[in-house]
Amino acid sequence: MFELAHGPLAILNRPALACVQKLAPWAAPLSADELQRRRNPGLTPRQDALLVRWGYPYVGDEFRFHCSLTGSLAHATQAGVHVLKQSAEAIFHGLPIDRCDAIALFEEPSRGANFRRVRQFKLQP
Repeated sequence: MFELAHGPLAILNRPALACVQKLAPWAAPLSADELQRRRNPGLTPRQDALLVRWGYPYVGDEFRFHCSLTGSLAHATQAGVHVLKQSAEAIFHGLPIDRCDAIALFEEPSRGANFRRVRQFKLQP
C-alpha cells in the first residue's frame, strides 16, 4: 500500500499513481539490460522494488512532482547548474500549484529520442 505525500503537491500524487497503475499493462517490460541501466547506488531498497515492479523507482509514496527542463547536466559546471536553478526558481516562483486541468501522454519513440506528445486530455473540474 502506498502512502501518498501530503502538502500542496499531494493533489498531483493521486492521479500520478492512478496513471502508473492503470497504464502499466501497456508498458513494455524492462529488459535485464535496461533494468541494470536504471539501477543506481543511490536507490533505496524500496525504490529498487518499485523499479522492478513498475519500471520506475519514484512511484506512489516515493513520487515527487518534477519537470525536466534540461537535458543531462552530467557535464555542466557547478556554476552553470547554480545559474539554471536560480533562473528556474525566479521563473516558476509564485505559480499556482493547486490546479491541474489537463494530462498529456508522451512517448519516447526510441531510447534517448526526444519525447513526443501523443495526446492531451482535458480534466473535468
